[in-house]
Amino acid sequence: MISIERAIDPQTEERFCCVFDTETCLPIEPIQRYLNYCRKRQLAANTVNTYACRLVDFWHWLEYKSLDWRDVGLNELADFVNWYLLGGDVEVISEEVREAVSKRSSRTVNLAVTAIQGMYEFHVVEGRVSEKQFTKLAHGWGKRGGFLRGIVKSSPNKRKRIKVKEPKNFPGCLTDEQVTQLANACYTYRDRLIVMLLRETGIRRGELLGLHLVDVQDFDSRRRIRIVRRDNNPNGAKAKGTEREIPVLHNCETIQETFQAYLRTLA
Repeated sequence: MISIERAIDPQTEERFCCVFDTETCLPIEPIQRYLNYCRKRQLAANTVNTYACRLVDFWHWLEYKSLDWRDVGLNELADFVNWYLLGGDVEVISEEVREAVSKRSSRTVNLAVTAIQGMYEFHVVEGRVSEKQFTKLAHGWGKRGGFLRGIVKSSPNKRKRIKVKEPKNFPGCLTDEQVTQLANACYTYRDRLIVMLLRETGIRRGELLGLHLVDVQDFDSRRRIRIVRRDNNPNGAKAKGTEREIPVLHNCETIQETFQAYLRTLA
């Protein structure tokens, strides 16, 4: 059996994922090496955790098929995708039946393929396995290529050879009247400010919960919010990517008044 445990770095006190074999009490080396590499690349903690979960599922499939991870090729990866999409119950199935009984979303399966592909690319570079043909090089986007294809020079992009089609369903969004009603229903200036910033900036929730007062000190003059990735927020919030600034284009005065009212509650 394989389990995911939380470890703490004694130097930085940072929590991170460790994937162990419960029988030997040793890390699953191929997975753990890749996860450590992802941490060194400063990927978001939630991203690394997701990769760990998907790779553990992949390892379960390897045990089920009695395969060595080094021997997996394009055909085996396709078998895994079918198996994973159905929750591990059926290995090969037609498209019509698969749509009816799928137990995992297409997005979850594609995330698993991304994690597997990344792990193998890492180990190929390190020289532990032979190169895998999980990706292909392609120019432009879509079947006809990019808008300027044939006019300007472009570099080919890596694309997955195996990818499950994801349905494009727009979940909808709140109208201006609904957002106003939601903001007015808030009991505190903090909650009202959160609703307004989510609406006007499209800020990620991890970025919003990780804001410090110093990040909004220039809001009055520049109408911008600074996003800084920090690993020591008391609430554990973390921003993805690197430092950036988000402009606030609408309802600046209302947001400023709410922000000042919130500051007065902290005094």
